[in-house]
Amino acid sequence: LIADEPTANLDIEGIEQLEKELYEFDGAILFVSHDRDLLDHVCNTIWELDRGTITVYPGNYSLYQAQKKIGWETQEREYEEYVKEKERLRKAIALSREKSRSVKKAPSRMGISEARLHKGTAKAKKAKLDQGVKALESRLEQLEEKEKPWDPKTAAIDMQPPSPLHNPFVFQIEGLSKSFPGKQLFNDVSFTVKNGSKVALIGPNGSGKTTLLNMLVNGASGVKTASGVKLGYFSQELEILDEEQTILENVMETSIYPESFARLILARLLFRGDAIYKPVSLLSGGERVKCGFGKVFLQDVNVFILDEPTNYLDLDSMEALGQVLEEYPGTVLFVSHDRRFIDQVATDLLIIENYTITSFKGNYTEYEGWKEGQSSTSSKLMVLENRLADVLGRLSVPGPDDNLELLDQEFKELVREIGEIKNS
Repeated sequence: LIADEPTANLDIEGIEQLEKELYEFDGAILFVSHDRDLLDHVCNTIWELDRGTITVYPGNYSLYQAQKKIGWETQEREYEEYVKEKERLRKAIALSREKSRSVKKAPSRMGISEARLHKGTAKAKKAKLDQGVKALESRLEQLEEKEKPWDPKTAAIDMQPPSPLHNPFVFQIEGLSKSFPGKQLFNDVSFTVKNGSKVALIGPNGSGKTTLLNMLVNGASGVKTASGVKLGYFSQELEILDEEQTILENVMETSIYPESFARLILARLLFRGDAIYKPVSLLSGGERVKCGFGKVFLQDVNVFILDEPTNYLDLDSMEALGQVLEEYPGTVLFVSHDRRFIDQVATDLLIIENYTITSFKGNYTEYEGWKEGQSSTSSKLMVLENRLADVLGRLSVPGPDDNLELLDQEFKELVREIGEIKNS
């Protein structure tokens, strides 16, 4: 099976179903994906295509990352040793040459026999020094050259704090409903978005995530927005970008930060060197997403609403974007189907499901763990309630072999257990 981006446009439920089917597939699979959880759960080998070369790494994505880190650290150590040895040899050559030049000739007042002896000694000393220089130069020429590895470390971002909000809630939603002809999205929902939180909005495709974001941005009836909120909205359409302008020009058009800081943010989004002078019309889908995010990020805002910011991003860009959002001190509400990105950024979840919206404190992995616990509890509760119905029936119409005293004790124990589960 050869699959090119099989998770594209899938919601989380679809990705998890695909992941299960790929894992259980008996044949060989070669696929391209930027979903790191999928790569971790399915792959036993990673092929990395970089600058025209394919490198094969055994194991899943996490093992690939660990091997890359070890490889980079080894390259860095070898490069530092190479630079140190090169500098040592150059200094030794320069010192030997200086000593060779400083070998003194015989003084004019010296006698003929003494001058001959001194000349012979000086000549031998100079020859030895010159021979040493040649040996050192030979070692320098034969020194295996090591290239400086690309440094994956990024500079820290010292952001100015966003405009303060004195309300504990950015959004307070009461009785919000939305439907289209023949389709109900959500009905009479109420929830809040806390100031300073990083909230992931999740739900199946078509459940109304983008519609809800638009309602928040446009202040629909039922949406109360805190005073002092300055919204930065990143939409999938990227209509904020001017095709004819460069990346830097687009960003600086609305930036409240100096160009030096804008360049730092763009570098963190992997636009380095002359790349910032590239016109938007020549950018790939992923580059447009990063440019659009950079433009929104550098505006005068204290609340970000981001609709699918991870679309079209490669793995490095996704990790870079996640790190920028992690460090951002303001409020973020975003939609993403990338589970690891949600885990990296989110402190809270809003889940659209069955025409309602529920809140959860924690990231996606914690939510999945909670759901599994709920499922286990529900199964246990069902078993107990079925048993209770059976006991009640036998108490009402006892059979010839039923012990009413034991049935009554079991009834009381079942009621107690069911009550404990429901109360917890």
